[in-house]
Amino acid sequence: MRLFGTLRLDAGRRRVEVDAATVAEALEKTAAALGLADPGPLLQGAVYVNGERAGMRTRLKDGDELYLLSPAAGG
Repeated sequence: MRLFGTLRLDAGRRRVEVDAATVAEALEKTAAALGLADPGPLLQGAVYVNGERAGMRTRLKDGDELYLLSPAAGG
């Protein structure tokens, strides 16, 4: 999973490698890899799979590219 915005800054890295069947599972594994007790903070971001907006139940297959974008503040 590639991280963007403040999520990337907070994590201190750009990418977390996960093997998951769904977006929800990928977020859980990403949270664990980052040392978070639960994926709650990650759920505030927008998830994209192969450039398309994805929901928590979106099924993943080998080779999918996941992107997690932090929420943006407008002005």
